[in-house]
Amino acid sequence: MNGSARGPAPAFLAGGGEMGARMRALDWSTTPLGSAQDWPASLRTAVSLMLNSLYPMFIAWGPELTLLYNDAYRSVLGARDRRALGRPLSEVWSDVWFEVRGMIERALAGEATFREDLHLVIERHGYPEDSWWTFSYSPVLDERGDVSGMFCALSETTRQVQNERRLTFQIELADRLRGADSPDAVKREAARMLGEALHLGMVGFADASLQNGEIWFEIDPDWGDGSMAPAGGRFRLSDFGPAAEELSAGRDLRIDDVAHDPRVAEYRAAFAGLGAGAVVAVPLLHGGVLRAGVSALTAGPRRWSDFDLLLMRDVVERTWPEVERARAEADARRLAAVFEQSSNFIATSAADGAGVRLNAAGLAMVGLPPDTDTSRMSFGDFLAPLERTRIETEIAPALRETGQWTGEAEFRRFDGPGTVPVACRAFTLRDGEGATVGFATVSRDVTEERRQAQALRDSEARYRELADAMPQVVWTADPDGRVDYYNRRREEYAGFTLKRDGYYDWEPVVHPDDHDLTVEAWTRAVTTGEPYECEHRIQRAGGDYAWHVSRGVPARDAAGRIVKWYGTATDIDFVKRMEQARELLIREVDHRAKNVLAVAQSIVKLTRADDIAAYVASVSGRIGALARAHTLLAREGWSGGGVRAVVDDELRALAKPGQYTVSGPDVTLDPGAVQALGMIVHELATNAVKYGALSRTGGCVRLTWARTAGGGLALDWTETGGPSVAAPERPGFGSTLLNELAARQLGGRLDLHWRPEGLAARLELPPALLRRGAPEEEGEAPIEGPARAGPGKPRRGTVLLVEDNALIGLDAHAVLTAAGLDVIGPVADVATALQVIAHRPLDAAFLDVDLHGRTSFEIADALSARGVPFTFSTGFGRIDADSGHAGRPVLRKPVSDEALLGAYDAMVESWVI
Repeated sequence: MNGSARGPAPAFLAGGGEMGARMRALDWSTTPLGSAQDWPASLRTAVSLMLNSLYPMFIAWGPELTLLYNDAYRSVLGARDRRALGRPLSEVWSDVWFEVRGMIERALAGEATFREDLHLVIERHGYPEDSWWTFSYSPVLDERGDVSGMFCALSETTRQVQNERRLTFQIELADRLRGADSPDAVKREAARMLGEALHLGMVGFADASLQNGEIWFEIDPDWGDGSMAPAGGRFRLSDFGPAAEELSAGRDLRIDDVAHDPRVAEYRAAFAGLGAGAVVAVPLLHGGVLRAGVSALTAGPRRWSDFDLLLMRDVVERTWPEVERARAEADARRLAAVFEQSSNFIATSAADGAGVRLNAAGLAMVGLPPDTDTSRMSFGDFLAPLERTRIETEIAPALRETGQWTGEAEFRRFDGPGTVPVACRAFTLRDGEGATVGFATVSRDVTEERRQAQALRDSEARYRELADAMPQVVWTADPDGRVDYYNRRREEYAGFTLKRDGYYDWEPVVHPDDHDLTVEAWTRAVTTGEPYECEHRIQRAGGDYAWHVSRGVPARDAAGRIVKWYGTATDIDFVKRMEQARELLIREVDHRAKNVLAVAQSIVKLTRADDIAAYVASVSGRIGALARAHTLLAREGWSGGGVRAVVDDELRALAKPGQYTVSGPDVTLDPGAVQALGMIVHELATNAVKYGALSRTGGCVRLTWARTAGGGLALDWTETGGPSVAAPERPGFGSTLLNELAARQLGGRLDLHWRPEGLAARLELPPALLRRGAPEEEGEAPIEGPARAGPGKPRRGTVLLVEDNALIGLDAHAVLTAAGLDVIGPVADVATALQVIAHRPLDAAFLDVDLHGRTSFEIADALSARGVPFTFSTGFGRIDADSGHAGRPVLRKPVSDEALLGAYDAMVESWVI
């Protein structure tokens, strides 16, 4: 039930912000106070006053002390606000009831109470926290004059109390540290005061340093309360997980519960070594670099407060200058012992910078006689004129803030012109009370070092220029094998990641199949000191992998120790692919040679004849037909052969001009069908020469072919004008061979009709023997070269040949080279082709469209940009319109020698004879 359902809310609940709205919405009849309509006037008045006040207030009314409060009081309640309204006060504040109960009872007895800065540990945000409060409890009388409730106005004084405690701590800390006479004594006293003030388990100061790209810190257990075992030592910062990131960035590290903090799940062993249940650390950065800090530990979990961090920050900021002061005093004492023996410029002065005392080496460095009195000189007198402003702008501020300054400067020469470059360290000298009593400086002549450094920079610059100009990937590594440098060629690869420690991660770039072999070879070289060499595939920027040979040699110092590794990675992918192509060609030639020999052997064994002359003629003719078929296949790159070329070759070999005609579409057969069809035509033509139309003058053979309704091919052989023929009484070897070739090898059918006017034969071939993508089926006609490329026409020019099929590429390479052209390739991938285009002048190019599933259009774009003409070759069809090269010349595979050379002639306007 809400306020609107019960009628209008009482007037005294009007306004009051959010708490007024919540009171109007609450069904008070369910509480000990009963309906708000029936509340006594004294309660109504108090509630109205409270709701419209900006000061935190609450009212506890009735025997149960039912709680009512205003908006300002909600922040006091924190998370309790969700269910505090209308609840008993003892239930809402059960955790502090013991501390306030006596004052509440006095107020209910009619006595007003007041407390200032009362300390209470309360839980407002899900965890216990220290808080301080100033408040009063006042009795509220009803109409009869009896105490019916209590009114409270309060304010939180936590911040004021903590600020006072902090100020008191700072004053006492400064007093205590001022009396410490050594850096260790300073840290021990500061750690004790901090540990006792915050009730810690252990406190330690740490010095940080950078070594081999790693931050290390050395911690001293300067103070402990006995609850934890001392845990000092030298540690690597990265072993502590989030500590590395937080402290390195200058942020405080706060871990309330090591056992359950997800940030340190993988690093708990490191914290367990310290015996820490909770950790807080405050860093000190100098020049953006972690230099020191203080850490506090407890054996169990602890909720670290902002006050804890503020107090620790005070300790760090106030302790470290004192530590440096103590160190400076120790330095001054050591300086006195080595003052005259040192070969460096060593000088001291009074607190105002005057009264300089300079050692003999210093006098000689600036060109002063050994007996020179420098007591009337100041430090500024030794600086070159242009350097003197640095005293006020740089050196003096640093000495005031940290007690020391380190840097390079230019000293003047008193015996002539010029200056002396020095590496200088200046520091403050203090007495036992911490007061500045003077300054000291130690300076070293760095003339030779600068000369050597410049020479080294010049040498490194020349080395990098040379390395960047090399076509190989150049790298260097430290003695442990960590790569610290790559030349610019690394940009051409998928990514040599530079890690946070300053070294490169090269392993992800190596092909997964070559990874273990590469790591093993490199590890063995680093371990043994032997030169490194390994062949492996490396991923290039385009995502593909290329074969490389990587080599590395160690550089050693005079003692034979390795001080550096120098190496290269050379792209041998083209060579590798050429080797693979050569091996493939050798295997293919071996395979085809054996097949040809096997067929020839069968011809020799199966041929029958009446005499040796006839036998020789038959065998020679059949082997000649076999040779012509293989010549055709070789000319077409072993990709197949046209029907017209097959039959024309055979008839031209046996018939005279005018004795035969052929007609039919330009259909291409698969390679396996070319040899069989050639043999069939040879047998028919041989029979016609011996017994048929070709045996007489005036006789004629007509051979036609056409596609069948089923997608196959039908060839019709018709003889006319010859002697009358009749079917043989028994089939000879020729007839047997015809039927075997047609039925068994081709899977087709051959019908012979022995007509009186001449033999008629019909050969039907299945669709499977017709090569897909034959020109007859293309929507775009292939480029036709000249009928015969005259062998006497030498050509000139440099041609880029891009082809991923090794045999086709080698065949094209041979044709173009034989024509007098300088051929680069065959190149089998996009990246290598782009490198050739970028570095070699070209006259023309042939581009296979499909390169292992990737198109060559990117290569075509690069050629177009350089004005180099090119021709595509493909066995698939048209060039896609969206490629941007739809209008370019296209050769349809298989490509004849004449077509290839004709395409080159068409691309190049003229060639020299």
